[in-house]
Amino acid sequence: LQLNRLKIANESDNKWYEIQGGSGLLAQAMVADCQTIESNRCSIQYSASISQVQLLSSNQIQLTTNNNVSQTFDTIVVKTTATLAQMIDFEPRIHFAQKYSAMRQVYYICGKIKHWCVDPYERGAFATPIPSPPEIIELQSPISNMHFIGEHTSLVRGMIEGALSSAIRGAIAITENANTTFDAIIVGGGFNANQSTVEGDFRSIK
Repeated sequence: LQLNRLKIANESDNKWYEIQGGSGLLAQAMVADCQTIESNRCSIQYSASISQVQLLSSNQIQLTTNNNVSQTFDTIVVKTTATLAQMIDFEPRIHFAQKYSAMRQVYYICGKIKHWCVDPYERGAFATPIPSPPEIIELQSPISNMHFIGEHTSLVRGMIEGALSSAIRGAIAITENANTTFDAIIVGGGFNANQSTVEGDFRSIK
């Protein structure tokens, strides 16, 4: 895949761009743009690790942090490694049995420069091997208003394309009905895993 990508890039007439000063500026711009939304409808919370995700009878989702602070949302997007997701208590457990089973089949490369498997917000650099069709279907499948993204839910594991394509899939899923107004929350890892999580554990958009 990498060789094909380089071949296409070298043979095409496409223009390539880079962000002067580093891609971190993109995340900073996203934060600044989010905070301009009127009526304080965008809130960003850092270092608020999620301990429990509970699907309520109302179809809303209650998140509880490690310091026992709870909030309720209409829709959430879970964007974290499968290893880290397994450490979250998803309830009612019976609804998530197959999801947990699929996540247990995902293994991670830890990296050479940094040991990502011991990073408390990542627990892995990138997933391997290529998933089987039943596994990828289960990893991608939403549960009620809960959507799961990340490169481990993609056939393009270990590549930024996998993370981005899964993010697009999640965005399309929660915006299918443009007339619907809802709270959305992204539960995710750190900065390197996905720029859209803005380095926090979750970002809520109302």
